Amino acid sequence: MPGRLLFSLLPRGSAGRAAFTLIELLVVIAIISIIAAIIFPVFGAARESARKITCLNNVKQIGMAVLQYPQDHKPLCDLIARC
Repeated sequence: MPGRLLFSLLPRGSAGRAAFTLIELLVVIAIISIIAAIIFPVFGAARESARKITCLNNVKQIGMAVLQYPQDHKPLCDLIARC
């Protein structure tokens, strides 16, 4: 009678449904908050690194524009330089 043995392992008051105790829930919440406290600074550092890369890319684009403008508008630049 394997089914009877399995049934006898369940707590008597549970009526076949498993429930978590308050302590178990508090432990899970504590573990999640500890993991979050560890991970959030990592996300902040990654965000700051992304900002630095974006800023560097913008500076590069401005430098390219400054170098290419005289090449594309040479007659206009020659007139300005003579004045």
